[in-house]
Amino acid sequence: MEEVGLFDSKFFYLSEDYDLCKRARRAGYKVAIALNSRIWHKKMGGVTRKSSALTYYFRTRNYLFIMRKHGSLLDWLRFIPFYMLNLSIRFIFYSLKRRTDIVKALIKGLHDGIFETL
Repeated sequence: MEEVGLFDSKFFYLSEDYDLCKRARRAGYKVAIALNSRIWHKKMGGVTRKSSALTYYFRTRNYLFIMRKHGSLLDWLRFIPFYMLNLSIRFIFYSLKRRTDIVKALIKGLHDGIFETL
């Protein structure tokens, strides 16, 4: 744990496991998946809806945090076109559905993912 550290609190919700695995690999550890494992979240039960604005905010922001923290130049070159296409589709889709809460969350997540200090 001293080499890798704990979960990065900056991620808070979504992508914290990916960040921890990237740091473990970088420290020379092997990362595996336990397919039959279960995790009980004591406090985050109300944020699990896939269409929640909070989920879209953190997903949008944290993808950028992951890239800023771990992405190589090649990773960025692959990431940007797909990320922007995905984000554009979501903007259009949720605008047409009049889900302004999600559109605002996407914009805020994009802004914070770019400008917030890691």
